[in-house]
Amino acid sequence: MTAVPSRRLAAEAVTVQLLAAVDQDAGTVGELRQVIAERLPPITPITAMAPLPAAIDPEELARSGEALGYAVGLTVDPLDPHRFAAVLRRRRAGAGPVPSPPGWRAGLPPHAYANDPLRHRVARRLVPELRRFLQGELP
Repeated sequence: MTAVPSRRLAAEAVTVQLLAAVDQDAGTVGELRQVIAERLPPITPITAMAPLPAAIDPEELARSGEALGYAVGLTVDPLDPHRFAAVLRRRRAGAGPVPSPPGWRAGLPPHAYANDPLRHRVARRLVPELRRFLQGELP
């Protein structure tokens, strides 16, 4: 399954759409929140006999699939970060884990996706130490 709307990101998806179409005189943040709440898809649980809801929680899909005898692999949809892709495969004895569907990769190294909270603290200590060292070494 691809392009499955994520219930966890439904509000963010609606917000992005609204902000892309909004003009400068759009009103207050409270009014924007009200419009977002009105446009959110309804929350319905996943069951074997019910039709699929407008948006699905990825973790709920994984739990439901595993309860029905499927191994489940999930990833972010490569074309829309507010959606996800899923691979469901009947669980068999000796079968390995389900590979996650191919996802979006920006080609950046892993450290580019995280912050480094100690970087500034180390820099604050390093600069004075470097100055003291260079004053002692240079004329």
